[in-house]
Amino acid sequence: LQDAVHSQQIVTRQRLNGELLEMGLTHLQMIALGSTAWLTRIGGAPSQARLAKFCAMDPMLISKVVRTLEKKRAIVRTLDPHDTRSKLLSVTDEGNRIILQCIPVIERAYENFFAAVGENEPQFHDMLLRLFRTMKAIEGE
Repeated sequence: LQDAVHSQQIVTRQRLNGELLEMGLTHLQMIALGSTAWLTRIGGAPSQARLAKFCAMDPMLISKVVRTLEKKRAIVRTLDPHDTRSKLLSVTDEGNRIILQCIPVIERAYENFFAAVGENEPQFHDMLLRLFRTMKAIEGE
């Protein structure tokens, strides 16, 4: 059963990646774009360093992904007026359009990915949230 669930999750992840690629994005770009929008919503324009930490990704990788999103006109980078070594990120109207276009695809993938959890989904989500909050508390967020 565990192998069947794992295989289904791999197929779901591959399908999600394929659908995002049809929209011109990689999964990593969508994570960075969506996370930028979320961080902006909860606390103002994030720096690239904050985005990298939030996504648990290497800062150089985030820089490369953000540069690509900037070329796609989904994100704008500006100098931080308080720290000229830092760049702040803002999602553009095009970026918001892309996010809205991708939401149904991501929701479908989410439903398929977690289908194996079945009726235990609320408890599973609760456990994931507790784990996430514990990780953030350890990191000092």
